[in-house]
Amino acid sequence: MGRRVLAVTLVSGLSMASVAFAQQATPAKPTIDDLYVDFAVPDVAALGLFGVNPSKVARPGNLKEFSLAILPLSAADANIGAGVAVSWAPVYTFAKSLDDYSGGVARRLAFSLATTKDSKSTAVSLAAGARVILHDGSDPLLDKKFNDAVSLILSASLQANEVRDAFWNDGMFSSVLNEVVGRMTPDAIKQAELKLAFMDDPWDILSAPARLDDSVQVTRFQKAITQRADRAHGIADVDVASVPALTVSVESLARKYVAAVNGAPLPPATSKAKLTALRNKYLQEHWQAPVASIDVGELLTSSSGVWGDLRMQKAGLSFSAALPAGKSGQFVLQVQERKGLGDTPDERWFYSGGGRLLLGSATKRVSVEGVFSKACDVDPKKDGVTKRLTIGTEFKLSQGFWLEIATGSEWLPAKAGQHGASLISLASLNYAFKTSSRFTQMPGADASDQ
Repeated sequence: MGRRVLAVTLVSGLSMASVAFAQQATPAKPTIDDLYVDFAVPDVAALGLFGVNPSKVARPGNLKEFSLAILPLSAADANIGAGVAVSWAPVYTFAKSLDDYSGGVARRLAFSLATTKDSKSTAVSLAAGARVILHDGSDPLLDKKFNDAVSLILSASLQANEVRDAFWNDGMFSSVLNEVVGRMTPDAIKQAELKLAFMDDPWDILSAPARLDDSVQVTRFQKAITQRADRAHGIADVDVASVPALTVSVESLARKYVAAVNGAPLPPATSKAKLTALRNKYLQEHWQAPVASIDVGELLTSSSGVWGDLRMQKAGLSFSAALPAGKSGQFVLQVQERKGLGDTPDERWFYSGGGRLLLGSATKRVSVEGVFSKACDVDPKKDGVTKRLTIGTEFKLSQGFWLEIATGSEWLPAKAGQHGASLISLASLNYAFKTSSRFTQMPGADASDQ
C-alpha cells in the first residue's frame, strides 16, 4: 500500500510538470537560457520534512536543476544515518527561453528523493518530497533590472558582430588577405584554411575587456595577419618589410580595423566577461533576498533494507520563509507538522518551529539555528519537547559545491531520563550539477565557445 501511494505521488507530480511544459511547448523569442545563480544549494524537501537533515531549519533557496546532498560527514546524533538526496527542478530541464521559464506553475516546482540508513540497524528510509516556491526574490530572471542589463550586453555583442562582418566584407580586407596568404603558401587548400582562421583570430586578439593603446593594437593586428609559421604544413611568415607596397597595405588595414573596433560596442568575448560580472554582482546583492516555499512529502521505511518491505510511516508539511537581515544577513523561519500513518505508527504527531540566522556574504557565512519541537512518539527520546541550538558555518568550495559544518547542544524530552544538554556535531556536502552560465546562444559567439 505504501509503495503504491508513493508511486502515485511521484507520477502525479511528474505529470503536473509535463502538462505545464506541454502548454509552453511553442518557443517564443530567441532562445536564451538563464544565467545560473549559485547562492547555495537549497535544503532538500525530502530530507527537511522528516528530521534527517543536519540543518533542522530548511532554507528555501533558489531552485537548481539537479542537486545532490551527502550527509553526514560526521554526526553525534544517532538518528541521522548516512544517506544521499537528489533534488530536481524540471523548469531548468525543459524551459529554453525566458518566456518558457517565467510562465506557468512549473517554474515554482521541485521534486526530491532521499534515502537514509539507520546507524544501529538494517533499517532504511526512503523520503519523497515536493517543493512549491511561493515567492523568490533571488531569481534574476524575474528581475526586470537584471534582464534589461543582460539585453543591453547582448545587443552590444550583436552590434559588434555586425561591425566585424562589415570589416570582413570590405574589399581592402579581402585584397590584403589574399596577398598575405599567397605569400605564406602556394597550396590553395591551405590558403583557404588560413583565410578562415584570419577572419576570427585578429578580431579575438583585440577583444580583451581593457582597451589597449591604438599603436599597440595596430602592431598586434599586423603580427596576427602576417605571422603564421608552420613548417610541418609548409606555411611561412610574411616579411612585409621587404615588400614596401604590402607594408603600407597591412598598416592601413590595421589602422582601419582598430578604428572599427574602438568605435564599436564590446566584442563577443568581452560581452561574456561583462555577463559574468553582472552575475557576480547580482549574487552579492541578492543572496539574502526574500524567498518563501511550502514542502510536502512522505516517508517510507524498510526494517530489513529490502524494497519489498517498504511501509509508509509519515506524511509531512512545512512552510519556510527567508527574509533579509540587513545588508549582510538572512533570517529563515520555519513551521512544520508531521503525522504518523498506519495502524500503530511510532510517531503519532510532530510539531516544530524554528529560526536560522545567517551572517556573511554570498560565498561564506556563519549560522545560528534554534529549534523547538514537540512530538508524540513511542521512543522516549523523541516523545515530548525537544530543543536545539547550533552554531556553524557554510561556505562555497567551488562553483556549485558547498560545505556546511555546525556544532551545538540538544535538550531531549525529560522523560528520556537524560539531564542537561547533549553535544551534537554535524556536517553535509551539497552539490549542484549545473554550474556554468546558461546563455547558450549569445549573439556573436560560436557554439564551440559556450
